[in-house]
Amino acid sequence: DKPEPQTAPEGFRETGYYYQRLDETEQAVYAAVVSEIEAFPDEIECTALTENQLAHVVNSVSRDHPILFMYDSFVLQSSGKHHAIVPHYICTQSEYESLRTQVETEIQKAIAQVPVESIYEKELFLHDYLVTNCQYDASESPDSDSTNPVGFFIRRTAICSGYAKAYKMLLDAVGLENVLLTGRTREENGKTTDHMWNAVQIDEKWYHVDPTWDDPITDTGEPVCSHSYFNATDAMLSRTHSGYDFAYPCEDESLYYYRVNNAYLTDETEDTVQFVADLIVVAAQSGQDRIEFRCASDKLCQSAVHLLIDNQKIYRSLTLANLSLNNRLTTDSVFYSVDDFDNRITVTFSEKKG
Repeated sequence: DKPEPQTAPEGFRETGYYYQRLDETEQAVYAAVVSEIEAFPDEIECTALTENQLAHVVNSVSRDHPILFMYDSFVLQSSGKHHAIVPHYICTQSEYESLRTQVETEIQKAIAQVPVESIYEKELFLHDYLVTNCQYDASESPDSDSTNPVGFFIRRTAICSGYAKAYKMLLDAVGLENVLLTGRTREENGKTTDHMWNAVQIDEKWYHVDPTWDDPITDTGEPVCSHSYFNATDAMLSRTHSGYDFAYPCEDESLYYYRVNNAYLTDETEDTVQFVADLIVVAAQSGQDRIEFRCASDKLCQSAVHLLIDNQKIYRSLTLANLSLNNRLTTDSVFYSVDDFDNRITVTFSEKKG
């Protein structure tokens, strides 16, 4: 006899992005996993599945529900008409319950600090909170904690999947629609690797956010919170990220971090020297001694470096800034760095002594 098709448990409701993209059979197994896995069963009965369908289900559950971090894989088990999936747990039930409680407590501590302002400000605060409090796990064989929320919320170390899952859970906690994305990234040495980051929806528009790539490993070991990949578009990501499948285009630039902060050098910028001077004024008035801006293309970055550094027009920018700063800044000494990979330029200035 043909077996009855598996259906979701009565009362099961799910709105996850990846759940919606599964076929009916896969959705039923997904529902069974989400409904039963926290009881740590030896197996979860299901309808007959292919290995490919099982992979879809497992990946979809972990991306929609990163809090279910007690397993790292499933295997199919079939005997006659009996079909089941067998979880491989990475911790005991009591360990999981303790870790989950700690994770949820840390999330509540974080969101208690979130400013009651715009959606953008909430999104930015949580991005910066994650990046400034997490250290990338650069070990050759990161343990499982670095791949899941435990890495950040308890250990304060993670790899890309740990960063992205932690950010998803923080965004979920403040009601911001978001999706985990997976693909490939190209590094400066040309090597490509598997990667995970986030897509965030604000006012019905979608944006890319990559907290891992906004937490670069520096030569000095000094922590840096970058924003090169905060609310980026598909076009901005195209030089480094590829191989991802997302149903919605990310095309709007209006909430890109550098655009919002008037620190995005484009073809529309009429005067680069004045552009830099204005950034210096804002930074100095806020008590900062450093500015950072991003160029919209390789050509613009090269032109800016040639003008500001090679032709030393950066000193003209400092002089112009001093007109609004009561001549506070030293105009004969400045430090700069250029990130050719991100087309990002950083300038550090100082105030006069005495």
